[in-house]
Amino acid sequence: KPACVECPEVAGLDEPLVVRFGDAQVIEVHDPQKTLKEASCTGNMLRAVAAGRLGHRTAFARLEQGDLFWWAPIAVEIRPPSEICRAGVDWSSGGVEFVVRNNTDKPLAGSAVVRCGGTLERIDLRAPPRSESAPIRLPAKDLVPGTNPIAMDFESGETLRGAVVDWRALPAEATPAFECVDLSGFHNDRVSEIFKAEYRSPRSPCCSLQIPLHGFGDWCYGGMYTPTIDDSALRQAAGDAGRFVGPQGIPLATPGPGDGPNVVFTSRWDNFPNEVEIRLAGRSEHIWLLVAGSTHPMQSQLDNGEVVVTYADGTSEQLPLHNPTTWWPIEGDYDVQADGFCIPGPRPPRIDLGTGKATLLDLPLDPTRELRSLTVRCLANDVVVGLMSATLLRPR
Repeated sequence: KPACVECPEVAGLDEPLVVRFGDAQVIEVHDPQKTLKEASCTGNMLRAVAAGRLGHRTAFARLEQGDLFWWAPIAVEIRPPSEICRAGVDWSSGGVEFVVRNNTDKPLAGSAVVRCGGTLERIDLRAPPRSESAPIRLPAKDLVPGTNPIAMDFESGETLRGAVVDWRALPAEATPAFECVDLSGFHNDRVSEIFKAEYRSPRSPCCSLQIPLHGFGDWCYGGMYTPTIDDSALRQAAGDAGRFVGPQGIPLATPGPGDGPNVVFTSRWDNFPNEVEIRLAGRSEHIWLLVAGSTHPMQSQLDNGEVVVTYADGTSEQLPLHNPTTWWPIEGDYDVQADGFCIPGPRPPRIDLGTGKATLLDLPLDPTRELRSLTVRCLANDVVVGLMSATLLRPR
């Protein structure tokens, strides 16, 4: 019987990785994804250091067992050595709960100061090798809708970062210092026009199955159906003041009734710029973004675009617009069963336009740094990435 590969399902980045091959001998290793660093083979064992990009990776070992030779896959998921996992908010008890996952072969133990929202507590952490700690519970204090960073500062000087995502609305008594960013000078179209334009270039000069001219459909559908996007419901909700407050309590500046432009579109198509930069000033703890645009099956499992907030010192925060986690199609929600993939993590709120939907996203910021700019950028071909509104939370 051919030997089986004995490999840990998860390996910590830059941590030792040992793979055994039963009764088979390792002849050579092929590592196209550069997953194994300092690899060495002795008999039926491979020793290496987990390297490269985080995520699921595959290397290959050529094995010999008697008269049988074959290539065996070495499948492993590269993750941080330690990480905050399964974070959530239990509003019945008023607490944030999470665990720390230890992805190394050594026990993780020590004292740490934990910060989340308005909570600051010292805890003693214990996580056995390749296991999780006991649940860590903190009071849910001063959380905002969306992403709330969690930071654990250890006595060694190391900091472990994670986040708890919860889109529950702000309490009625909260008075946060919101400020809507004025995008009116950057609007370049109506969001309802997204599938009414003709996207003619750049296209392949050769015979190929391509996206239809109106930008919706793919090779298997042939553009037989074109969705109608109607933004009248959002415009009506915004009213003459041009201000819409979503279910989460976040104010969003967007034009009211009429035919004026209400979105900043970017695209690799020549119809729109690849990116648009909007100047910012002052400081902010958080930013919320109302985004809308197109995506297709060919753009699944990759970043369709990104939003980048740059500080005055040149550093930045990035929000990937990733299909299917943070980038959803304007014409409707994903159907997990029909689309055939899982959507990890909490799903972002969807805002009804009338016919079609926008997505509410957020990005925590460093309130100690001066802001310089907000950039929305399209990265993938065949899609349109749009920014409809942006709201800052100013520190008090």
